[in-house]
Amino acid sequence: MGHWDKGREIMVERGVRQRCVISPLLFNLYSEFMIREAIEEIEGISIGGANFTDLRYADDAVLAADKKKKLQKMIDKLKVTCKEYGMDINVKKTKVMVVGGDGEENVSQTSCTLDGVPLERVTRYNYLDSWITDDARCEEDIRARVRMAEAAFWQNKEVMRMNIHLSTNLKILNSYVFSIASYGCEN
Repeated sequence: MGHWDKGREIMVERGVRQRCVISPLLFNLYSEFMIREAIEEIEGISIGGANFTDLRYADDAVLAADKKKKLQKMIDKLKVTCKEYGMDINVKKTKVMVVGGDGEENVSQTSCTLDGVPLERVTRYNYLDSWITDDARCEEDIRARVRMAEAAFWQNKEVMRMNIHLSTNLKILNSYVFSIASYGCEN
């Protein structure tokens, strides 16, 4: 039996327990197998010669394709596979965004569907606390990070005003302010 082959079916009579420490791990494994099965042979986007079809974290997923037809195929296959695994895709939470389009497709033609329902097309989306915009620029995310870091600074202003050593103040800044400002940045 191959690595991703299905074995014999088993009957599941109870799901994972809520607040059980192993529940997130089991969910991640389950969704990993499900999504891999759905899009394992689909071409996504090529970056440095490697094929990328998706980004995932817990129950958040991003599908990536360079053509509407490929994206629609991914959505359709994922929908079928989700059903086979006893799961469903929430149409209301599913969005479509064209990033850095080359003008090949008209904006009105970029709508994909899920169960015959057109998916909402957005120009910006918050994924894992980072703003992704359709112009593929990062200004909006940077502005949001600066606002969050500023808010963190002002939340700690009383501590910063105390008569404490400069090195302690710098540690507070690094921990509570700079870490927020630089989240998601490469060093």
